[in-house]
Amino acid sequence: MAAEMTEAFAATVAAVAPVVLLVAVVEVGGHERLRRERAQRMAEAWVQGMEERPDWDETDRRIARLRFVLTWVELYPWLARLAARRMGVRAGWSTAGLDNWVRLTSLFLWTAVMGAQVVAMVVALSALRDPGSMHPLADDICMLCVVLGVAWVAVWPLVRVVAADGRAVLRVLGERDRRSNPVTRKVQEEIDRLEAERQ
Repeated sequence: MAAEMTEAFAATVAAVAPVVLLVAVVEVGGHERLRRERAQRMAEAWVQGMEERPDWDETDRRIARLRFVLTWVELYPWLARLAARRMGVRAGWSTAGLDNWVRLTSLFLWTAVMGAQVVAMVVALSALRDPGSMHPLADDICMLCVVLGVAWVAVWPLVRVVAADGRAVLRVLGERDRRSNPVTRKVQEEIDRLEAERQ
């Protein structure tokens, strides 16, 4: 059976959880800033890709759209592959998007830490307000949330250091894939074919 939540424990949770929450907010803010920059680059590529001249025929429009898809490969490889596929260009998968999935996983974990700290703070503050009305598992919930949050805050710098080499390898693989990326290669082949047909 769970121990009863004491006032000292609730006060400690109410003091520690906001600190962990603050660290998580800073990390999520960094992710948000990165996503905003990528979205801005995507929007700029979109505007440039949609510019058409009145004298263009259907081939010119298709070439412009395919070149536009090439600008997506670095930002959103999966979206570039999907757009190429919708334009009739079939291409395989690459590792270029793996770094994006690692970042999204990190964002998800930090968001989970934020949510857990909010839960711990609410439970602890409720216990401080009215100790007699707490669920028997309230102290276990608080302890689990805070321990996991503090552990993640402590482990995250180590993960970043260890993962730095892995990310470097991913970047090298991604750069290699950008040059031999199936989407890039197939889209460029289609552009070359259309330009050759025009001549």
